Amino acid sequence: MLLISTQSAHADTDIQYLWAWTKKTNVITHEWDYVNTTGESVKFTITKEHITTVEGAIDATGGATGNLATKFFGALGIEVGLTLHGSGSKTVTHSIVKEVTIPKADGKYIYYNGTRKASGRYERWACGSHSCARMGYKSGHSWNSDSAGSISCKKPAQDGLSALVKKRYC
Repeated sequence: MLLISTQSAHADTDIQYLWAWTKKTNVITHEWDYVNTTGESVKFTITKEHITTVEGAIDATGGATGNLATKFFGALGIEVGLTLHGSGSKTVTHSIVKEVTIPKADGKYIYYNGTRKASGRYERWACGSHSCARMGYKSGHSWNSDSAGSISCKKPAQDGLSALVKKRYC
């Protein structure tokens, strides 16, 4: 995707900002499991202290000017289809309290929290009438909002975070 195209002071040079790559991945922040083989429904209360640190980081080389961090994350969010946190860091401490009921003799359930990580890199190119040269790049990563859920190890997982949890913990 073309981010920006500008004409330089030299009439025959065109400056372009192009995405080199983008990706989004699921990240498990924590998980816990419960097993019910009693033949009766069992109720559990889950209490966890959870500290979340969210950072949006950018690395850049010399000629990668033209986009502030918020514009970078905004454009990256459009590319990967997520609403991303801005740059900087934020640490949040909170308790997670959930009451769950596992049906009778239904085996192992995994309860999890996670998020989606987005990464990307755009490059700054200067193109003349006969050639183009990469002048620099910016790459960065950020996260969208947290997700929570549960899966039964006996039942199929959906795509995304639940599939990752099932693959890793069941």
